[in-house]
Parts: sequence; C-alpha cells; structure tokens
Amino acid sequence: MTETVCPFCGSEDPGPYLRRKDGLTVYHCRSCDLRHVAMKELEALYRSLPALYEKEYYHSGDSIGYSDYEAVSLASFLWQPAFVQLIKDIKGKIVLDIGCATGRLLGLMKEQGAARVEGLEFSAYAADKARAGGFVVHQGDISALPPGARFDIITAFDVIEHIPDLSAFMARVCELLTPEGVFVFLTPDAGSAEALIQKEGWYGYNSSLEHIYYFSVPSLRAVLVKAFGHDPVIYQANTAEGQGILGFIRKEPSPDDATLQGLFLSNFGPEFINAGNVEPVCTLLQRMGDQRYIAYLERYRPLPERGTGTPGPSSAPDAGKVVIRRYRDGDEQGIVKLFKEVFGREMPLDEWNWKYKGQGGTKIGSVVIEDPQYGIVGHYGCIYLRMVRDGRAMTGASSCDVMIHPKFRSFIRLKKLHTFFIAELIGEDVPMIFGFPTEETLMIPADKLGMYERIEVVHEAVKDVRLHNGLVRFACRLAPLEFDDERIDRLWKKASGQFGLTTIKDRAYLGWRYRDNRLFSYELWGLQKRWSRELLAIAVIKKEHSERMFIMDTLFLEGRLPELMQKVENYAAVSGKKKLSLWASSQIRETLAGEGFTLALTGTTLPRSTHPLSLKKDEILKKFFYAAGDTDYL
Repeated sequence: MTETVCPFCGSEDPGPYLRRKDGLTVYHCRSCDLRHVAMKELEALYRSLPALYEKEYYHSGDSIGYSDYEAVSLASFLWQPAFVQLIKDIKGKIVLDIGCATGRLLGLMKEQGAARVEGLEFSAYAADKARAGGFVVHQGDISALPPGARFDIITAFDVIEHIPDLSAFMARVCELLTPEGVFVFLTPDAGSAEALIQKEGWYGYNSSLEHIYYFSVPSLRAVLVKAFGHDPVIYQANTAEGQGILGFIRKEPSPDDATLQGLFLSNFGPEFINAGNVEPVCTLLQRMGDQRYIAYLERYRPLPERGTGTPGPSSAPDAGKVVIRRYRDGDEQGIVKLFKEVFGREMPLDEWNWKYKGQGGTKIGSVVIEDPQYGIVGHYGCIYLRMVRDGRAMTGASSCDVMIHPKFRSFIRLKKLHTFFIAELIGEDVPMIFGFPTEETLMIPADKLGMYERIEVVHEAVKDVRLHNGLVRFACRLAPLEFDDERIDRLWKKASGQFGLTTIKDRAYLGWRYRDNRLFSYELWGLQKRWSRELLAIAVIKKEHSERMFIMDTLFLEGRLPELMQKVENYAAVSGKKKLSLWASSQIRETLAGEGFTLALTGTTLPRSTHPLSLKKDEILKKFFYAAGDTDYL
C-alpha cells in the first residue's frame, strides 16, 4: 500500500494535509474524508507498541499518552456511564470496555448494576493495575478475546484512533456483540470547526502523537456502515480536551435510534454531556428511574456551586431528589405559586382551573417536577387536541405552559426533554402535534390565555391554523442534512421555476463550495415536514466563531423563506450566537423586508432576532412559556 492510498476506502485520492510536530505527514482522503498518518511513517513507532503503552504512557509529560492518568478525578468519568445509560440499560448486562486502562469505567459500570464487566487493554502495566482492582481484563489487542465471547455493551472511549487495522477491528466488534448489543464510542473530531481552522495547532494533531486516524463525522459514519451495514447515531460533543465525536451503533438497528439521533441533535446542546456536567445527566437518569446512579453521584461528587445571575441559592438543588410525575388533582396551588416565581405576577387559581378544567373541558396530560423542599418546581403542559390535517380528523397533543422555577436553572435542559414526557402520556398511537393550542380547540378567549406573556404570538398561531388548516407552521422543523441528500435534487426541481431561488445550483456545487472547503466549517440545514420529511428549504450556515453565524446560501419553495429564516434565527439564539449575518440577493431581501424582517446590506452583520415575532434568547432561557413546535431547537 502506497502513501497515496487511503487505508480505509482504497482510494488513491489522499494528499498531504499537514505535518505534525513530530515530522509525520497527515493525509486527507477526499473520497471518504478520513485523515490518517501513513502506516509506513508509523512503522518504527508501532514496532515498539508493547513498550509504548507501559507505565510512562500514563505518566508522560510529552506529546504521547497522559501527563498523569492517576490524577484525573473519578468525576471526570461520570458522564460515560450516563451516556451509555441513555442508550441501553446497563443493569444485568455483560459489558466490555476496550482500552479500559486501570479500570475506572469498569468500576462505574459495575456500580450501575452490570452483571459482568470485562476490560481489554493493550498496556500490560494498566491491565495489571485493573486486575489488582478485581476486574477481569484481557491484555493485548482485540484478538486477545476468546473466540466465543459475546457482550451486550462494548465501549471504546478514545480508542479507535489508535487502531492500526481499522476495518478488521470494527468487524470483530460487530462479531462480539449479542444480537441486541450496542457499541458506544468517542473519538476526537477532526472535522470540527476548531480542527479545520487551527489545523496544526489543533490539540488532536499536536498531542497524542500515537494516533493513526483522525475522524470526521462522514468518515466515521462510512467506517461503521461498512462494518455494521447501517447508520450509527452520532453526536458531536465537547470533551475535556476539545470537540469529539460521540455516538453508538447497534448490532441490529432499532426504531428508537432515530428518536435518539433527533434528541442528540436538537435537545442536547454541545455542552450537555461533558465531563463534569453532572446535573442535567443526573436529572435525565432520574427520569429513567435509575436510583443507583443517582446515589453514586451523591456519594462521590456533591453537586457544585453555581454562579448564575438569577436569584437563588448559592448551590444548585440536588437533582437526584426531584420527582417527575404526572399532573394530579391538588397540584393547582403549587402550579399557581410556580407561575408567580417564573413570571413575577399573580395568576388566580380560578384562572388556572378555568383554562384547564373549565369551558373547554380539556383533558390534561401535564407533567410536574416536584422537589421535597420547594414543592412543584417545573411544569410541562400537555393538552389533548382534535384537529383536521390533510382533510381528515386527527387526535394529537399540544405542549404549552412550560415553566421552570428560577432557583432550578440547572434543569434548563429539561425543557428540551419535555417531548419525551408527552410521548409517554399520549402513547405511540397518537400523532404528535406541537404548537400553541388554538382558541377554537380550547374554547378560551384570548384574554384568558394568561399563561402566555406575548398574546400576539398566540394570535399569530391561531391565524396560521385558520389559513392552513392543520398547524402548518408547527408541522415543520429545521434539521441537519447531509450534503448528498437526494431530497436536495427534488427540491431543486420544484423550486427552479419559482421566485426566490438563490445561488445554490446542485449537489456538486454544494459539495465543491461547502463540504470540501478546507478552511471553514459549513453546515447544511433543511426545513422539512415533521411527518413526511419532505424538504421545503435548505440553508447553508457557516459558524464563523462563537459570537456570529453566517447564512451563506439558501434554496426554498415559494413562500417558505420567512419560515426558514425564523427557524434559523431561533437556532442561532439557542446556539448562543449573538449576531446573524445573511448573504442574500436583492429579491430575497425584498421578500424578507415584506415579511417584517429588518435587513442591512448584503454581507453586513445583523442583530439576531430582527423579526418582530422571533424569540429572544432570554425568553428561551428564562421564561419557559414558548411552545416546543415554534421554538424548534433544530
């Protein structure tokens, strides 16, 4: 194999990408997007593999290994079993941790109730340390495992970038899994904006110089699809070192995977599953009823103090002691009190009862969060609706009146998880319709909609329902797309003869201009129908830096531009962006101006949320009253 051949896909396309500080060249395959060091250059290093991963590897001060592995706090590993628990219940399972080092994750998995935990570790030094802790550890590479071994869960955190024969390794992992098994992985993200802009300065290239492979999401997806035959669920997260690719793939695909993929992309901000970010993970596990892990967190890591600007105690509430349950009679007083804490004004008990139990006769499926000290500290409204969509009557549910007590800001992510509670309440057989309940549905006049601080938004929603007969405004979502999504071609054909088309011409243009750009990170987002996933519009977004976002190009069906822009604005808001820039033709600027947007000249920086009906970031983070469908975190 020559240096110009990709070790994964066999393409002769790879070219030199950069030179590491140890003098070795990193190559980039433009066919599969894999970045790698040529094995020929690594030959001398990997002849000494057994010696490389010995004691000095875990106590190294240079660019290979850890500065002091033993000094890394146990709390830094807590998020790993929490993430696994999101995917598959650990209790009673047989678990293998590849690259287990001295066995810290093995201990956490055992605490979670795993029936058996085993480790695989290349380093004889680390394997002996783990065995001294009472764990079963196989020393060597993946071939050291018994031929008939099978596992329910296999984890490989910061491992796959070290493996010389990647295809053989993945094939063996697939073979080791039980039919219901799952493989969980983490690796540095060489396709992140940080890596693409910093290049040689990125931590992945100037430390851990024993790494062979540098994955992007497309390249890692290709590797896993080749081994397993179907797509993984991938989540780009911030790790202690930098941006990483975190995800999982099952031996056999599950319908739940699409739900989890959507959850990771829409509801977990990049800061959600970080080492040390315990409170939201703890809260989510509480929702799953995992008392063992909650007890572990309480025992080993008291929740940290929080220096927030909102009124409240100096330390965060103990997330492990809240109870999430259905609304029941008698909760009214607690909810009225919560309303005052959130909005700063009184809501008479009669108003609540009138809205939820009065003229409309509505059935409530609400969920409350109850703390033993503060009482009801959170509420997720869920009202069952009957409506007409596509000419037929349907039953659905509307989420509304989402409130979180100001002293419980550590629960901010719970607002984004409330769709799970609603799904549990209404069952799988009921279509989900998110959005504001209409006056007609609830039979409540506008002056009685006391829970909504911005009545004009409710009126706008009602008007939209009247015009489109089916909550069209709330039936669409903004979701990330692959650049080679076939729906782009269909959208092009539909939109080509309509007003408002911008510079995007075809998929080849998208790939050449944005996907293959080495200097910047471009993301492709699509406005699509929630049910049919039909593509209605696309926007190419460049994240320039933490304060600013560019919309570089758009393609949309007639009449969909304002909706696309509102979704992108809300996405910018929840992403923490403070400015939004737009590159647009004069026709598009005229269209947006006619819809109430305030636009500057092409290419200039605009204040975020220029539309009069768009959501401000402080309203998202502090008010908690906006319905999920229109807020739309994707």
